[in-house]
Amino acid sequence: GILISVSVRTSGLGAQQAGSTQVAPPPPPPPATKLEAFTPKAGSLVTLGYDELGAIAKFAASGSVSVDVRELSADVGDAVRGLVVTVRESQYRNENAFVDAEEIDELLAAIDALMAIKTNPTTFVHFERSYSTKGELRLTAYNVTEGIRYSVRTGRVLRASVSTLTTGDLLKLRTMIAAGQAKLRALNAGPS
Repeated sequence: GILISVSVRTSGLGAQQAGSTQVAPPPPPPPATKLEAFTPKAGSLVTLGYDELGAIAKFAASGSVSVDVRELSADVGDAVRGLVVTVRESQYRNENAFVDAEEIDELLAAIDALMAIKTNPTTFVHFERSYSTKGELRLTAYNVTEGIRYSVRTGRVLRASVSTLTTGDLLKLRTMIAAGQAKLRALNAGPS
């Protein structure tokens, strides 16, 4: 006959009984953006206003990139404003990158510079050129046989990314970011 042996090992109880020490995960990094650092006083009413600006959803395994513009405010204190870029890598991985309003001009210029790349700017067979925001939104241009493609990565501790974006996809992302910037500028201008 055939003998099948199954061994099950539990990590928690068995490891502790054996005298080994479990290592705690590292603490999260300090906030890199004003949106992340927003901490109202206990007992405050907090208001979150946001507009969903769109999504690029054509990737395998349910992958997508979406952008929203938002404002956070409490009873007392200044509001913080900016963008949230969310990358959904799969049904199991979804990460955000926060972009403060003050970073958007530079982000749009970086997208323009990445879209201006038409050929490999190096003497090597492959290249990557990347731009990152303070909140770890990373945009990368790279070459493939069919030409230039782009990837978007978000997350400061755990990361999610989608790749093989076309120039048209990156242009759509740029349009969403520019729409968010226009909304924020209108808020700064006040009622007309």
